[in-house]
Amino acid sequence: MVEELNVSTLVNLKYLDCVDNMLTSIDVSNNVLLEYLDITSGGDVEPMNIFTEIDLSNNPNIHTLKAS
Repeated sequence: MVEELNVSTLVNLKYLDCVDNMLTSIDVSNNVLLEYLDITSGGDVEPMNIFTEIDLSNNPNIHTLKAS
């Protein structure tokens, strides 16, 4: 379980699964090859990701976003 995640230097990142952590934000603007992002929370108890928004405007290759 993590509260912060820095993926800015992983420029070749294509798949990112961050399920069931305590994230409130993540910056994927440097990950232009990113195709798959899962930031879901599996249940109703902690750990839970709590996102109110995510900016994917710099991720033209994204084809799968899971966020619930």
